[in-house]
Amino acid sequence: MTCARKAAEQRLRDQADQLTLANRYKSEFLANMSHELRTPLNSILILSDQLRLNSAGNLTEKQAKHADIVHRAGSDLLQLINDVLDLAKVESGRMQLKLEPLNMQDILVELDASLRPMAEIKGLRLHTQLEAGVPRVIHTDRIRLQQILLNLLSNALKFTEHGEVSLTVSCASGEPEEGYELLNFSVRDSGIGIPPEQHEQIFQAFQQIDGSTSRRFGGTGLGLAITRQLVLAMDGEISLQSAPGEGSCFTVHLPVRVVAQAHTGPVAGAPQRSGEGPAVLIVEDDVNFAAVLAEEAHAHGFSSVHCRSGLQALNLLQSEHFSAVILDILLPDISGWQLFRRLRGQASHRNTPVHIISCVPQPVDWNDDGTRYLVKPIQRADLEQVFVDLQQLDQSPAQRLLLVEDVEVEREHYREHLQQLGFDVLACARADEAQQAYAGGMFNALVIDLDLPDQDGFELLETLNRQRPLNGTRVVINTGVDVTRQALQRLRRYSAVVVHKHGEDMQELSEAVQGFLGSVRDPARLGRPRVENPLEGRRVLLVDDDVRNVYALTALLDEVGLIISSAKDGQEAINAYEREPFDLILMDMAMPTMDGYTATRLLKTEHGCSIPIIALTAHAMKGDREKCITAGADDYLAKPVSREALLELLVRWLAIADPYVGTSVAPSQ
Repeated sequence: MTCARKAAEQRLRDQADQLTLANRYKSEFLANMSHELRTPLNSILILSDQLRLNSAGNLTEKQAKHADIVHRAGSDLLQLINDVLDLAKVESGRMQLKLEPLNMQDILVELDASLRPMAEIKGLRLHTQLEAGVPRVIHTDRIRLQQILLNLLSNALKFTEHGEVSLTVSCASGEPEEGYELLNFSVRDSGIGIPPEQHEQIFQAFQQIDGSTSRRFGGTGLGLAITRQLVLAMDGEISLQSAPGEGSCFTVHLPVRVVAQAHTGPVAGAPQRSGEGPAVLIVEDDVNFAAVLAEEAHAHGFSSVHCRSGLQALNLLQSEHFSAVILDILLPDISGWQLFRRLRGQASHRNTPVHIISCVPQPVDWNDDGTRYLVKPIQRADLEQVFVDLQQLDQSPAQRLLLVEDVEVEREHYREHLQQLGFDVLACARADEAQQAYAGGMFNALVIDLDLPDQDGFELLETLNRQRPLNGTRVVINTGVDVTRQALQRLRRYSAVVVHKHGEDMQELSEAVQGFLGSVRDPARLGRPRVENPLEGRRVLLVDDDVRNVYALTALLDEVGLIISSAKDGQEAINAYEREPFDLILMDMAMPTMDGYTATRLLKTEHGCSIPIIALTAHAMKGDREKCITAGADDYLAKPVSREALLELLVRWLAIADPYVGTSVAPSQ
């Protein structure tokens, strides 16, 4: 009997070892498969993106549409690859949860915003509800919880033709551990329903209710498999109630840690205003701490506006201009994170200094260099430093803007709005007035209408440029007429940005001038030459063994003015670096002879390489970024590389070497 038991135990151990080995082989296979698929996909996406943009204007509308279809199909394939990798990461236990405070109302608002367009297209009602007793703030993995709910709601909308889809969050019965709460997230639909015998099957990878090649609904069948694995990774469970023709209800049972809330009385009441000077908005539900902040603001020459809720703050931010915002994260209605994102999304406050002071720990991936993050309780010296910094910013001279608009109503409307953005605005109705104003002072930005009574906008720009070169001056053409390609060519010499008038909607104009405001806070930069195209003439070494990638990336980088040299492996890259000067290296990591990891390490440690090295890799498993950075790479991009992400990265890293490089790539004509 003992021998039989030992033999059985040994068989179980052997089976466990085999399963472990099989999982390792599967992970390695998926990583390699990802690389092999992403490499050709990189070329497909880059080149099709170039074609659909039709920058040269030599494709017909139909040809550009075909290129757009190719690009969208490639993007769909990339999403499938990402789904497979997601499933592999969860199943192998390589996914790590990142716990952070989460306002429950926030996530419902974000899900509704993401999915409502899909529901409206299908004519479905979409409802989200928090039942009584659900904690306002929980501690969980925001990204994973959102992925779970997004998968379930997307599926429900996909398989529902009539009626409604709803998400209800409620407290579950049972006795959770102290400090925890059991929550039910129930996604209910009035769709086709699922036979009981298939309830388990649909949670298996690549399985659907109808798995035939002629099935009505597309997709891979990975969504629910990933969802269940994510739920299990978060120590939860998922259940299903459904029958054909009766709709479905998926319920996620999840234990979550509750974040304790300080109760400071009712939130209602008008904002409290006090003091004199530039206004600082204080968003804080603790009235005692808000009083301390207001007192410190007054001591440093600021007035204060205190509100105790996020929604109240949003209303104020839409109607008033503030020199700075001091923000708590745990607010009684919406979270400070939601308010922060909305604030940064408004052109009028995109560059407004924000100081977060909260008991919520700073997120580990926090990288907003323009925002100070302090964790309560804070020292008096730290609080004082907040306002000292604000004083220094406030004392810098306002950026001067010359506005040229002949229609009086529009001129006053634009003047008022631009002043709210923080500009010192001088408004003119005629070109001759603008010439006199420009001759008499320096301006950081010009906003000009092309259709003026005494001179058109093109001639005015040429006249102003002859008076004093427009280098370093932001030029915005604010027009109500279409601008021809020939006109754009004329405007390009001034790095002009063209925006179209939209009546009361000032968003486009705000973004055109506000994107510039943050980059010219240093008054010493007034009058400095500004680079028309920040990438023009910069030398980049592209290291990749795949000729398709070299061709695709070279086509993209040539278009924005970069000078490209290429190498097919790490050793050639080192030889090229020793032979020629470069401003930046784009390094593929998987190459023959010498891979990118080795080449990067040798360049940094043995060859004194001080220029940025950007790692490009088709591997996308967990730990790949860390491996690249450890080897010495300065940054990382996973293939397929998107045009926007690559250009943003190039501008950012090349600007480090040249602080006066601009922040946007001039469009190619």
